[in-house]
Amino acid sequence: MACGALDRACRGALCEPEVAAERFVRRRRHQGHLDLASSYAEVLGRLRAIPRFGALEIGQRVNVDPSRESDLGIVIRDIHAAFLR
Repeated sequence: MACGALDRACRGALCEPEVAAERFVRRRRHQGHLDLASSYAEVLGRLRAIPRFGALEIGQRVNVDPSRESDLGIVIRDIHAAFLR
């Protein structure tokens, strides 16, 4: 592995809090995460409170467009390629 750090960055506009909240409440993780304890409104409120930061600008960067579904295979390929640079 040539690269010791990887910076995943959202390309373009960041995912809107409403989109992120909808995705969060739709996903199903292990019950230990307590996701079902939070309503859409609670998740949305927490997401709106998070400041929007830019890319970290460390190591190799893999860009992901959060406004649409990503092809996981392509993202994984790009991550593997970044670690080989």
